[in-house]
Amino acid sequence: MAKTSPDLIPGTAAGELAHGSLRLWDAIAISVSVIAPGMAMLLNVSGVSAVAGGSTPLAFNSPSNACVNFVSRSWIR
Repeated sequence: MAKTSPDLIPGTAAGELAHGSLRLWDAIAISVSVIAPGMAMLLNVSGVSAVAGGSTPLAFNSPSNACVNFVSRSWIR
C-alpha cells in the first residue's frame, strides 16, 4: 500500500476542512453534482427507448464507440 503524507490523513489539522465552511446549499449542490450523471443516464434511456424502440442499443452504442475512438486517438497522439 502506498504511503501517504500526514497532511492528507483525515483528522490532521493541515488536511481538515474548516468547521462551518460548507453551508447547506453547498452540500446540496455537491450532492446533486455527484448524482446527476447517473440520473441523466437513467432518465435518458427511457426517453430514447420511447422514440427509438428496438434500436435503442444501437442509438447508445454508436455514440459511445465514437467517444471511445476520439479519446483513444487523443491519448495515442
